[in-house]
Amino acid sequence: MKKNFIFLAATGLAVAMLAASISCLCLKTEVTPIALKPIEVQKDNLTIRINPSTEALLIAYRLADYSFFAENSAESNAYVKAVDSLMQDQKNHAFIKMLRGYTKDYKGSEIPLLQIGRYISDDFTQLAFTKKTMPKELSQFWGKLDTQRFVFLFNDFVRSSDFQNIWNDYEKYLQADLDDVVDFYDKNPQLIQWCNEYFFNSFYGKNEFLVQVSPFMNGHYSVAPYYKEDEKKVVPIFQSPGLQKENGSTDINLCIAISETMMLSFITNNYENVGAPLENIMKRFAEVKTEDNNVSQYDFITFTANYLSYFPAMLYSKKCLNEEIAKQRIESLKQNFISDDLLIMEAVFKYYQRHRDIYPYFELFFYSYFTNYLNVMKFG
Repeated sequence: MKKNFIFLAATGLAVAMLAASISCLCLKTEVTPIALKPIEVQKDNLTIRINPSTEALLIAYRLADYSFFAENSAESNAYVKAVDSLMQDQKNHAFIKMLRGYTKDYKGSEIPLLQIGRYISDDFTQLAFTKKTMPKELSQFWGKLDTQRFVFLFNDFVRSSDFQNIWNDYEKYLQADLDDVVDFYDKNPQLIQWCNEYFFNSFYGKNEFLVQVSPFMNGHYSVAPYYKEDEKKVVPIFQSPGLQKENGSTDINLCIAISETMMLSFITNNYENVGAPLENIMKRFAEVKTEDNNVSQYDFITFTANYLSYFPAMLYSKKCLNEEIAKQRIESLKQNFISDDLLIMEAVFKYYQRHRDIYPYFELFFYSYFTNYLNVMKFG
């Protein structure tokens, strides 16, 4: 009797394992390619695009009630109203529940939520990494992600929500949003041109500023760290339509955001050499604070990168704006700066501009001259 029980238990286990294997196999294969083409405009090293997979992902975050995307009534946007109405019944979809679990108590930057979009295939059937090969920039937020389940549920969400028909039916509204952002860069051509010239050098490789447009960015913009693709450097900008184009501060704020992201990458990648001196400098002038008073290395790097970004922004103002507006912008930046004493660092950024023959692009300058400067920098 005992032997029979063991045999039956073993048989039951084998059946369960077989069922799990079949279930896993289905999870790997039950995805349906979805054919949707991006809407985009290309100008020199600037690409402005509405990408279907990114758009569907932002809608999913909105349905999951993640505040950055959900706190947007967009009463005048027919497309947003249609999405809210037509997708209301998807709030209980397994993919939305999964995202809600990830974002419910999350208080950090929206950047990792946006970054994962570039790894989703154009046909919504694959992620370009596995859990073992997850890119470093995603691991802090997505480290426990079941990548197969993510793809399967996302693909199912896009199909069951009829996103394909919504995309096709409201394409003219999406085109209008794209045109609005294209008009922004047409009216501010100096922004990308200056940032490109200041941080990069085409002789040492191609680069591209990729602006991804969505009304679900809720009147905001976000700049993610640049990445390398096909031997070029890509700076990803996520931007809402409807931003003020002229006689405002959007261009200078975008310049700060781009500069801050650059600084964040350079500090992170060279932290063993610049971490200690930067921490000593910043501690002298301000206390880094977070909501829970638990300051991580990332908090400190973000804090420092923000203030270092003011210096390129001041140089941008002087070079690209008329004298009166530049004066106002620079004064505003200085009033919001951490300390007047620390403004002495402006000299080192001017040094970079004057010595581009020695330091043709900013990353080289940061890892060499600027790192040495930080280690010998003194205050009276």
